[in-house]
Amino acid sequence: MGRTLSEVKRYGPNWDETRKQILRRDDYTCQRCRHQSGPHAGDEGRVLQVHHIEKVSDGGSNDESNLVTLCRPCHGVQHPDNDTFDAIRGYARIYPPSTAEGSVAYVNSKNEREPLESYLDRTESDYCERCGDPKSDGERFYVYPNIDFADRGSYENPAEKFGVLCAPCTGLVYAADDDDGVEKRVISTDGRIIGTSIDRLVAQRDRALLSGTKKTRKFGATREAANRKEWWLFESPYRHIHGLWRRLGTAVIAAVLFILAGPLLDGLISGLAASTLLGPSAAWFYVFAGGLIVAVSLAYVLRWSVAALSDRLWHRIDGTIRPHHYRKPKLFTLRRRLGAVGGYLVVPYLVVGALHAVVLLL
Repeated sequence: MGRTLSEVKRYGPNWDETRKQILRRDDYTCQRCRHQSGPHAGDEGRVLQVHHIEKVSDGGSNDESNLVTLCRPCHGVQHPDNDTFDAIRGYARIYPPSTAEGSVAYVNSKNEREPLESYLDRTESDYCERCGDPKSDGERFYVYPNIDFADRGSYENPAEKFGVLCAPCTGLVYAADDDDGVEKRVISTDGRIIGTSIDRLVAQRDRALLSGTKKTRKFGATREAANRKEWWLFESPYRHIHGLWRRLGTAVIAAVLFILAGPLLDGLISGLAASTLLGPSAAWFYVFAGGLIVAVSLAYVLRWSVAALSDRLWHRIDGTIRPHHYRKPKLFTLRRRLGAVGGYLVVPYLVVGALHAVVLLL
């Protein structure tokens, strides 16, 4: 490839010869993914480019120590904000191999020059993104692609499409994954690349939640029922009713409770409107919103109670049930749901009330 006017302008009149010298020095091999091109690959090779480790715009020079050979996809990894690489960046490896040159050994992510350690710290999660189960002490989670690479050019920063999974869900998704590409490699959140030991994870797949809660791409992988409880809930004709219960149960219970409390709420509205400075509209808002918060909270408590009771009954009825990943710690789901109610409903409610009180006092 000869010089272009933009390259001459940016890198100087001797850039073409400098570029060829660096390619020869690096044996026409990408220093990130070790892909060989040029005389090694003929027409099948990738386009090789020479990358400035320290940008010219930041004062970087054309000294050999500041130049390195990269294939075009890996060059795009070094410049995640440069949209001229968007159509090709998805073809670069997600994680740099252990043999990668340190100056370019970055993850194919949205952040410029992001090393693997920082990426894992950023993507670390206390919950499995497939089953929602919490991470217990000493348990390893794994980073896995929730993406299909059929059209890699549509993924500008593929690492952002990866998710964190527990060991059983990793084994299940891996076993169900038909993609044999290099991106199927599994990496532990402690930084270890999982190679032959993947069989140990696959052996745990029956402990994974039968049907993932994240119904997108690979994380929607399912398995066959491991016991009669799972068969009844997820494979029998009753599964349709159970599916509605899982999706709408809380809303239905909350609505029923709210309707039953209608006379009580009407009385509270009338009393507040008559005995305070709120007025009918403000009284209606506070009572309506407060009643809604109480109804949703009670609905979650009732749903959790039913789930806990049915779980006990199933274990008495079906002796084939064994502890597995589907059973979450007691009160875990209830705490998460009530925490969401507090964050999304109670806090805004209190803030509005406080602001209203300030306005009335002024």
